[in-house]
Amino acid sequence: MVRGMAIRKKLHNGPAARSKLMINDIITQINDKEISDCNDIKNILDKNYEKSLSFKILRDKKIMEILVEPMDDISYIKLLEKNYIMNLNLYKL
Repeated sequence: MVRGMAIRKKLHNGPAARSKLMINDIITQINDKEISDCNDIKNILDKNYEKSLSFKILRDKKIMEILVEPMDDISYIKLLEKNYIMNLNLYKL
């Protein structure tokens, strides 16, 4: 059984929109850390928002690695104010 968070919606700005992440991708790891819920993702992003992040995802029964580039500080602060997590709508599997 796969553990992770499924992407159900991408908003139009932010790192996710600029990356190759797609709706229905399942995020299984970020920077080699297992993902089991939104808090895992939020904690990693809070500590590493200024860095590029390596996402391991499951797409069409294949594991892929996607590099997600950081945002500038002002954009990140605006997202935090709106409580977005990388501009993704995520669902736990």
